[in-house]
Amino acid sequence: MFEGKSTVVEKVVGLQGGARRYALKDTEQVVDRPFFTIVTSTYNSGENLKWTADSIRAQTHSNIQWIVADGGSSDQTLDVIRENEDIIDIWFSEKDSGIYDAWNKALVFAQGEWIQFIGAGDELYGVSVLEDVHALLKMSYPQYDIAYGRVEVVSERKRTPLFEVGRPWSHLKGRWEMGRPALPLHPEVFHHRTLINGANTFDSRFRIAGDSHLLLKHILAKDPLYIPLLVDRMPLGGLSTDPEAVFKVREEIDLINEDLGLVAPFMHKFQYALTLAVKRLVIVFIPEKARAQLIDRIRVMSGRKKIWTVE
Repeated sequence: MFEGKSTVVEKVVGLQGGARRYALKDTEQVVDRPFFTIVTSTYNSGENLKWTADSIRAQTHSNIQWIVADGGSSDQTLDVIRENEDIIDIWFSEKDSGIYDAWNKALVFAQGEWIQFIGAGDELYGVSVLEDVHALLKMSYPQYDIAYGRVEVVSERKRTPLFEVGRPWSHLKGRWEMGRPALPLHPEVFHHRTLINGANTFDSRFRIAGDSHLLLKHILAKDPLYIPLLVDRMPLGGLSTDPEAVFKVREEIDLINEDLGLVAPFMHKFQYALTLAVKRLVIVFIPEKARAQLIDRIRVMSGRKKIWTVE
């Protein structure tokens, strides 16, 4: 999608995939750097990837590098990738050890001034969203090296709007959520290229909370820029069916806090531990469909809208 002047690359060496428009050798330079690099990891998500591709194709801002890191899909994902090679600058397909391993592999090829990570099934919000974000970011560095907007969460099946996420940093700073300081969601975040360290960007110790680790390292040192725009539409996704994953998250959050010298307030730590224990019991003893119905009943009783049973 990015029409640079650098050498065309015929393949990504050592990986099954393809690349266009970029000189990847250390001795060559990219003449016209793309403003945005979008990284998407996939695994057997062909139908979902179509939503993402369509939203990128529709953008009025064309100075985009899109990298797709596939984990060795066996469904139609590779067919969808090949159908969209005119807008995918680099893609590869091989087994990985999780989302952060896939992202690290992709970041070796990232050339953008600002990098965004969006999932297969996410959509950029509106055809002019990157043009609007570009106008706000083009003069923001070095004052800011992380920026974030808002996300509209939608239902998986019919993509019905459910709720929006994203508040000004003044509302998040100093708050604790999920056992660590409050953070924006990764699809709404733009990382300046100076924060990216190729294949070493995300810590390999983390399988679930690596994006939180990266954000906290930098946000604790410098406040991010809040962009008051919806930048992404993200499907809600299914409720976790793995009770052990609940406590794996806690282990990783505890490790992040230890790494960064963070100490959660006692009451928050107690409430978080209690919440995880209840969540694990619910996952173990209540089937997924009944679980979604139960949670929505509780939401309605407390004056909130249903989200888990909405089509």
